[in-house]
Amino acid sequence: MSVNGPRSLLAYGFRPFFLLAAAWAMVAPLPWVGALLGVGPRWPMALPPLHWHGHELLFGAFTAALAGFLLTAVPSWTGAAPITGRRLAALVALWLAGRALNLAGAAVPPAVTIAVDSLFLPVLLAALLAQRMPQRPPRDLLAAVAVLAFCPLAAHLALAEVLPVAPDAVLRLAAGLYLVLIAMTFMRILPVVATFAQARAGGPPYRPRPGREALAVASLVAFTAADALAPVHPATGWIALGAAAAQLERLADWPPPRAWRHGPIALLIVVQLWLVAGLVLRGWAGLDPQLPAYAGRHALLIGTMATAVLTVMSIAGLRHTGRPLTVPYAVTAAATLLTVAAALRTAVPLWLPGEYLRLGAAAALPAWSLGWLLWLVRYGRWLLRPRADSLPG
Repeated sequence: MSVNGPRSLLAYGFRPFFLLAAAWAMVAPLPWVGALLGVGPRWPMALPPLHWHGHELLFGAFTAALAGFLLTAVPSWTGAAPITGRRLAALVALWLAGRALNLAGAAVPPAVTIAVDSLFLPVLLAALLAQRMPQRPPRDLLAAVAVLAFCPLAAHLALAEVLPVAPDAVLRLAAGLYLVLIAMTFMRILPVVATFAQARAGGPPYRPRPGREALAVASLVAFTAADALAPVHPATGWIALGAAAAQLERLADWPPPRAWRHGPIALLIVVQLWLVAGLVLRGWAGLDPQLPAYAGRHALLIGTMATAVLTVMSIAGLRHTGRPLTVPYAVTAAATLLTVAAALRTAVPLWLPGEYLRLGAAAALPAWSLGWLLWLVRYGRWLLRPRADSLPG
């Protein structure tokens, strides 16, 4: 039986965490953009503004989306009992505590902030692994999450100069791990979406080639390691270009253009094209000293990762609230706005550096935040209500 009223929020993991992911993505950049424009917070936060926006995007918004996905997908794939009710509420509270402490800054002892903010992913992973799984768990995906789980702690310790690595190196590693997770997730989501699109378009069944899929993931693993260790080395540039080629090769198996208007397949293709563009720019930066080291980074962070998060939350939000796999217009508009924000953040610093504040940051922020707001307005009521088909979850 479906749970009625506000209690629906704790009926499945995707419900609270997808809402939190979109809400935090919408507002988290504000302190950073405010600091750039001279109107930032008047108290010292736990993280400097330049590091804040990367940390809170990766370990705040994207981690909430990852939590919602794992808490929903792992039970579906393995037959494990879902984490709901009070245990789910405890996970939500732990995530919220990390965000609040990072914002509070000097008002709380640094050790407390670091400990709480670093606990969420390990606790989430432990909670998932503690469940009895009748079927084989997704070991590759969970292994990537296990490595990612150490990144928030490493980022804090690097900022405190306790860990002898650059803070940006930790963020680059985390960003690369998210790209790997996206590629792995698409291996599981694409057959459902592509089969739906092909059936509607009257095409042949979707048949992925495991070799292409494995190469796409392996190339991203190689890029992640190289980018974390030597972001501007020529070898990293060649690895990035090789990874871009592998992602294009992967697209060869995807449904043809006539199927793109059916279901969310077009959104997945947008994500994949942003991934290719970001890797090409990263490769170019490694081979051309005239190009800044950050070239392509926002194409990967905003164009690829944010659009992937929006897409996965949209697909899972439809399937697990008992609705047809038809993309709402609000999601199309939201993806378009995120693409505008990604284009501004990618192009302006490279080709119009004098307009960085006005166009690269201030103009990109409204497009970014409005995109997440549209998603929240459209999906919020579904996530706060019982499933449309009256099934549990």
